[in-house]
Amino acid sequence: MGALVLTAVGLTAAVTATLLAQAAAPAYAPGDVVTVNGISVTAPTTAGAVALSVDRADGNSQILLVMTDSAGRVTVSDGSDAAAGATTQVPPRKCNDPAFSVINGSSWPSTYNWNFRKATTPNEMTRKAATRELKKAVNNITNASNGCGLADRVGLTNNYQGSTTQASDVNSVPACASAAGNQNVTEFGPINGGGGNILAATCTYSTGSNGTIVAADVRINTNFEWWEGTGSCSGSTFGLQGVQTHEYGHAVGMGHVSEATSGNLTMSTNINGTCSNFEASLGKGDVLGLNSLY
Repeated sequence: MGALVLTAVGLTAAVTATLLAQAAAPAYAPGDVVTVNGISVTAPTTAGAVALSVDRADGNSQILLVMTDSAGRVTVSDGSDAAAGATTQVPPRKCNDPAFSVINGSSWPSTYNWNFRKATTPNEMTRKAATRELKKAVNNITNASNGCGLADRVGLTNNYQGSTTQASDVNSVPACASAAGNQNVTEFGPINGGGGNILAATCTYSTGSNGTIVAADVRINTNFEWWEGTGSCSGSTFGLQGVQTHEYGHAVGMGHVSEATSGNLTMSTNINGTCSNFEASLGKGDVLGLNSLY
């Protein structure tokens, strides 16, 4: 009887723990705003997915993915990545590291058309320089630009469609707009929430898991200073091309890899220092990830 009693107690405890876990998990409906660690995404009202990727200067980056299925069920995935602490592990060189991840397996059909809201360019650079660096950054992704001798087999192109007055779908919270606009906009602007320290944020909208990306917008935080890649650079200024190569990786469906184990890759969680465009050149895993999507 003792064994039976213990089994019954064990079952009761297990059932109770399960019920408590279920009760603790918030239930969301289409149209609800989902907020995790101060960043927000609205659950799609029809079948689809929205991912908000935020990249912080301290490496505590995050991808909040909210999906609504055809039955109206909402699922939330929070890919929060803590900054690498003290470790004796040395990550592989970027050309030797095959690590990659994708956000939800969705990809663009063939071309990423995008606009730049030039009027938002900060005072430390000209509009011409900002446009040049953004073009280089997105080309780094679609051309699989790398110093590893890896051929470009990425079946995706990009098309810069000029300046726009339309705001991006990423606001200063940061949060993604409940519905994507009719242009894919990159802009500068303040990002004041989300725990602070956010360099840039990207909203990616898709038809769902392993589906089609239909929109992607980027906001670059003007609370930081930005370097155009030439001339003098102060110690607190971040390289625009390097950071934006990472962000455009998110815009085409790429996720994060661990800073501790793959810190030399473009899609690692921590941007590699100020006055640097180190992440503008892709590593092996970055190229493999793009090849898996395109």
